[in-house]
Amino acid sequence: KLNQLKKWSGGQKPFNQSLFREPYIISKYINDPLLVGGKKFDLRVYVLVTNYRPLKAYLYRGGFCRFCVEQYSSNVAEIDNVFVHLTNVAVQKNAEDYNDRHGGKWDIHDLLLFVEGTRGAVARDKLMTEMEAVLVHSLKAVQG
Repeated sequence: KLNQLKKWSGGQKPFNQSLFREPYIISKYINDPLLVGGKKFDLRVYVLVTNYRPLKAYLYRGGFCRFCVEQYSSNVAEIDNVFVHLTNVAVQKNAEDYNDRHGGKWDIHDLLLFVEGTRGAVARDKLMTEMEAVLVHSLKAVQG
């Protein structure tokens, strides 16, 4: 809400950060995640919301994917290896095998070509449909 944004921009915090003594990462791991070249990735997509009631949003088709440098492993011994699990550039750029030229980044169109080439056009279309559904559900969750 606009009035909340005004409060936050005035220096007020939306929650008391002093309650948190240690940083945590909370994730629910998928048993059989989609990997590209054996590596975990996340999607960066941009959505312009022009109205919440009724919901009106536009998905920018030029999003991208960020990849981990190291091969994914669900082994508990690798759980603290940030180069396997976290896709953030701030983390990945410190890895020995980080590629400065492309930064572990793919255009979302490249991901869709990969999915189509390895799983077929139906799987590619299903991925896009499900991504759009997640975005809509996420926006509805914060409609207020």
